[in-house]
Amino acid sequence: MQRLRGDKVITARNNGMPVSGRGVGVMINDSGVDGTHDDIKLGTHLVQNVMGTTNLNGLDAMLPVTWLENVPNTDTNSGHGTHCAGSVGGNGSRSSGLYEGSAPGADLIGWLWLLARCLYLMPLAGMTMR
Repeated sequence: MQRLRGDKVITARNNGMPVSGRGVGVMINDSGVDGTHDDIKLGTHLVQNVMGTTNLNGLDAMLPVTWLENVPNTDTNSGHGTHCAGSVGGNGSRSSGLYEGSAPGADLIGWLWLLARCLYLMPLAGMTMR
C-alpha cells in the first residue's frame, strides 16, 4: 500500500490526492464486523453495522427479516468479517499506524444476515443436521 500511495502517476490521476478511500463507502458482507475493535470503531470509522435475523420459530421462508442497525459487534463466531473490514479500511489505531487497510479513509458498512430459516430448508433438501 505504501507503494500505491507514493505512486505519483496514481496520485496525479486522483487529482493530486493520495489514495486513501476517503469519500467511498464499502459494505462488508461477511460473518459480521466487530465495531468495538480500535481500527474499525462503530460510529466513527464503521458508519453502520446491520444485522438481519429471521424468526427461528417461523415455518415460512417468506417471513420478514428483522433488521437491527448500529449493532456494536455482529461478528460473534469467526472473526473473518472483522478481518475483511480491517484489510479494507482499518485505520491502524491499534498498531500505532503500523498496520492499516488498503483504504483507511473509507466509510465501512457492516452487513450480516442470519439465515435462520435455513434450519428448516436443509432437512427438506435431504441434508442431515448434526
